[in-house]
Amino acid sequence: MNALKSWMDSLWFPAMPSKRIAAIRIAAGLFALWYVAQRYSMFLGVAATEPFYFKPVGAVWWMREPVGTGLFEILMVATLVLNLAFIAGWKHRLTGPAFALLLLVLLSYRNSWTMIYHSDNAMVLQILILGFTRAADAWSVDAWLRSLPAAAHWRYGWPVQLICAVTAASYFLAGWAKLAGDLGWNWVLGDSLRSQVAADAIRKILLGESAPQLAFFLYEHLWIFTAIGIVSMIVELGAPLALLNRRLGMFWALNAWAMHWGILFIMDITFRYQLAGLIFLAFFPAERLAAPFRWFLAQVGREHPAAQGAGGAA
Repeated sequence: MNALKSWMDSLWFPAMPSKRIAAIRIAAGLFALWYVAQRYSMFLGVAATEPFYFKPVGAVWWMREPVGTGLFEILMVATLVLNLAFIAGWKHRLTGPAFALLLLVLLSYRNSWTMIYHSDNAMVLQILILGFTRAADAWSVDAWLRSLPAAAHWRYGWPVQLICAVTAASYFLAGWAKLAGDLGWNWVLGDSLRSQVAADAIRKILLGESAPQLAFFLYEHLWIFTAIGIVSMIVELGAPLALLNRRLGMFWALNAWAMHWGILFIMDITFRYQLAGLIFLAFFPAERLAAPFRWFLAQVGREHPAAQGAGGAA
């Protein structure tokens, strides 16, 4: 029993450096800032659509009618401002949860108009975890202004593990959904996947877009789609195994990342957060990515003189 408890503790509450979760916070925050800011005008246009098309989902499921565009723009501006605070790690105990919740509301509202963008879910879920945990104890304004613990601790490990678990669960559910469909295990035989690729290519052509040439080349080779189907199912259903071992997790993440690039080349479907590898960042020692910015982050991470004085007085 003690051995099982020790294994569970090491699995879910490993000691990790505060810089690891800080690196994930900064990376996710920068992506969210780019994602929302780039779509500022588009989001406003969607919010100005006829109320007939408003079908509330997610965090705004309770709304009976859409809000005015003026109020929606205030929501977007507030989200972007809090996004900057989230990246900087300023008053994270307040701004972290506030930004995470506003981003959830903003994107839920956006998805309530004619189309749901499921690719947003991973980013929002990860930011929710980062927003409600101690993700700003390093490389942040908070760390610069106050004396914050820098040693490795389980308080920084369990949120990272939770991000990994949420990520793995999303892929497992995607694989399970395929098995729960009419085809069941026959999905891996390749016929269904090939038909899906062909239908997507035809749709793009009918809409005046260009379809990937690779899709036309692969269509004549059913065995390739069978191989892709088998590998995809292994990656998706095997996702929970990535939580059992750090190296296994990194290996799984690399394969899942490659799967998304394959989807891009074959179907020209862009999952930006996934393609950038940010969804898998928690499976790796993310703090090492900051090596090129080491000097700057060292200055940010230095204890503020006022905090040193306060510590001495205490």
